[in-house]
Amino acid sequence: MSLMVEPQAELPRRHASLEEYRAFLRERNSPSTVCERTKRYWRFVRLYPDLETWFEAPLPERIGRLYGETREQTSYRISNQARPYLSFLAVSGYAWFDWEWLVASPSLYIWGYLEGTPLAAACQELAELAVRLGYRHQSAWRSIQWTMARLFMHTLTMDLAQMSEADIDALDEVVCRFGDRPDVAQYFGSPQHYQDAVHAYRTHLQITRVVLYHAGVIATPPRRNRPAPFQHPALPERLETVIERYLAVRRVNRRPKTVQTYMLALRAFANWLVRSSPEIVSWAQVSREHLLAFAEDLNTRISAETGQPLSARTKEGYLITLATFLRDVALWQWEDVPSRPLLGPGDLPKRPQRVPRYIPEAELARLMEAIRALKRRLSDVIYRHMLRDATTTATSPGGQPGATLQSSAADPNPEVNTSEQSLPGPADHHPRTPNSDAA
Repeated sequence: MSLMVEPQAELPRRHASLEEYRAFLRERNSPSTVCERTKRYWRFVRLYPDLETWFEAPLPERIGRLYGETREQTSYRISNQARPYLSFLAVSGYAWFDWEWLVASPSLYIWGYLEGTPLAAACQELAELAVRLGYRHQSAWRSIQWTMARLFMHTLTMDLAQMSEADIDALDEVVCRFGDRPDVAQYFGSPQHYQDAVHAYRTHLQITRVVLYHAGVIATPPRRNRPAPFQHPALPERLETVIERYLAVRRVNRRPKTVQTYMLALRAFANWLVRSSPEIVSWAQVSREHLLAFAEDLNTRISAETGQPLSARTKEGYLITLATFLRDVALWQWEDVPSRPLLGPGDLPKRPQRVPRYIPEAELARLMEAIRALKRRLSDVIYRHMLRDATTTATSPGGQPGATLQSSAADPNPEVNTSEQSLPGPADHHPRTPNSDAA
């Protein structure tokens, strides 16, 4: 079947027939997978016989699997299991998708369905161009995939020439505004977690802009990203006051980037504290147990940029900043803060130690033989140079040829003529025995 799709984002969205969907699945999947996805198709169609009713449903219902949920336990299982079918609807031109759903979806099951299409080939060419521009292939490919998948599922066009700067700007605007939603924590865990995702998403958009500009797809030179507007969640006044006072002190003698690090770490802890212990309204109420519980929470967090758990270095940075803050305010004897430091060096996560890679015995034997061969070759070279120095006829110091000088490299005690002999040593100060004849 042809997957060439013309832009039809303004057309009504509708379901595909079961026969068409099954034919599509049979070309790509095993019989068991076809059977399972057919069952999921029927559940979704029975629940949403008019596809537009699904698009009008609340966003959490359409996302299906919310933050922290497992595949076995999801709030809206039918929507979550319908993701392959939804991707098929986009590829086949039956449905286009709104920006909010595309931003909130952690992953899109689309690239497996786009193999062999003009869009997939064009994206490969863009990735190769990105490498020539100096980007790493893996980073560029991830950014291009993230951006182009969402542009395609919104515009339903596989022609790069029909994807405009306005589409990219619209996606960028939604990325920046999505953090204002009161339910952002349902998709990303917390507003702060979403800000981490914003940085990664806007990096994807910026890399794609640069590559598309150099490919001649867009005409406007890309500019550096402006910081996305972000309103920090409201904190209890006494917590907020101490944080702002501490940051004001640190701005006097710290670099702006260091102050930014302090701000992120302190607010991350304060936001977590408000969620986990709403009764805490003052830093003086913070205990060591709260900090240790926050350290445990860091072990569950996922980096929006890498998709992996936070590294030991990142977790250590959060805790070092907190320990420094609590030590400083206790030393300065501020009011409404703990009277002593609450974290010590032993509370910080241990960094993994690098160990030398084991060299198998066979490889080690070849390596040592190569070293011995190199040593023999160097010895031969040195000997030939020594021999040449010893047999070379040089010009005498007075400019007359004929004197053969031995190199000091060949003979540690070279011959010298009378003009090069050392001066007599010091006089002997021991008194001589008087000569009886002289007397």
